[in-house]
Amino acid sequence: MFLTEKQIDVLLNIAKKNTDGSLVDLDQVLDRINFETSKASIQFCIRSLVSRELIEKAGMEKRRCARRVLLKATELGVAMVGLGPKPTTNTLDAENDIIELGFEDL
Repeated sequence: MFLTEKQIDVLLNIAKKNTDGSLVDLDQVLDRINFETSKASIQFCIRSLVSRELIEKAGMEKRRCARRVLLKATELGVAMVGLGPKPTTNTLDAENDIIELGFEDL
C-alpha cells in the first residue's frame, strides 16, 4: 500500500497517541504534524486513511470546551508506521495483495 510522506506523518502522530496514552483529536494532529496545511486538507487526508482502514474514528469527547472526534490507528495502521507487530501472512489475502519493493529490497 502506497502512502505519501504527509499521510505517514499524520498516521504516525495518530498512532503515537498522547503522552498519557489517550487518543488524539484533529486539532492535536494539526499541532503535531511536520508540515503546514489547512484543517480541510488534514480532514481529506484522514478520510483517505479511514477508507484504507489504517485509522478509525473512536467516538467523541469533550476537550477544550468543545466535542471532539477521537482518532485511533488500527492494527494495520500501527504496523505500517513501525510501532507494532507487522501483520502476518495469515491476516493478509496473499492472492490479492501487491507487494511493493523499495530499492533496499532489490
